[in-house]
Amino acid sequence: MRGRHVVISMAFLLCGCASGSLPTTSDSRLVESTLSDAVAPNPERFPVGREWRQVYGFFLGGDDESRVYALWQSAIESCMTRRGSDYLALPPPEDQGYLPNPLDAAAALSLGYHSGVAQVAPNPNDQRANSDPAYALLLFGNDERPGCIPLASQFAYGDGGGEYIDSLNSLSASMQEAQARWFGSPDQISITERWSECMKSRGYDFPTPDAPRSLYAEEREISQAELDTRSADLECDRATGLTVARSNAERELLKAWAQDNEAAIAATIEARATYLASLATKESSIADGTAAIG
Repeated sequence: MRGRHVVISMAFLLCGCASGSLPTTSDSRLVESTLSDAVAPNPERFPVGREWRQVYGFFLGGDDESRVYALWQSAIESCMTRRGSDYLALPPPEDQGYLPNPLDAAAALSLGYHSGVAQVAPNPNDQRANSDPAYALLLFGNDERPGCIPLASQFAYGDGGGEYIDSLNSLSASMQEAQARWFGSPDQISITERWSECMKSRGYDFPTPDAPRSLYAEEREISQAELDTRSADLECDRATGLTVARSNAERELLKAWAQDNEAAIAATIEARATYLASLATKESSIADGTAAIG
């Protein structure tokens, strides 16, 4: 059922991030101090890509992601109960978009280019809806009557979260744009070429690290050939300093980005606190049965 999967994708696009200790105040001085401390160079860790999200405090943490998802599922269940049917609430899916840090040797040598995410189990509610049109109508609705999934989506993600989610999407997009300036830069091109030459010296002909990832990541099984390739990739990454250079470049790009967007970051952190307060209220209304959904 396409409608349900669209909602799941929206939910985790908006909220997905690594969990961590995040600032919850809108005080600009504390935000500035937190950002300055968080992006200070660390000789033992070189974050890249999505790993920077937890630094800035405006994404939801992992626990809160799970709370929002659980609220959505409970709202669907509550709505279906009111309509005289049932629904099996599902646990939050694992983040399909997460990839280990390129320098994570344990992940590289055991997972190769795979993320380690377990395969998604079949959704019994979707399976039932596929064989029972009446159940599908209750769940997904039609032009005359909305289904429990869109009603629950509005309850969990809509009312009370618009300001935060709009701000989050805007900041997330500009943050990604800032990071993307590393790609195509002279340093990135030069180091990637050296990485490719290093791989050739080990018997592999790949222009960029994305090439072997594309080759192996979608395979159902992790082969020895994949692990051998990933091992060589890790060696060449270390030898050329590719991930270290990317991390250092992203650190500087994001420091400048954070300074340019300090006010927006502070406002989004404040909106996040308001959103989480509304989440607690909605959780209570589900628990005590006062949430009239459907």
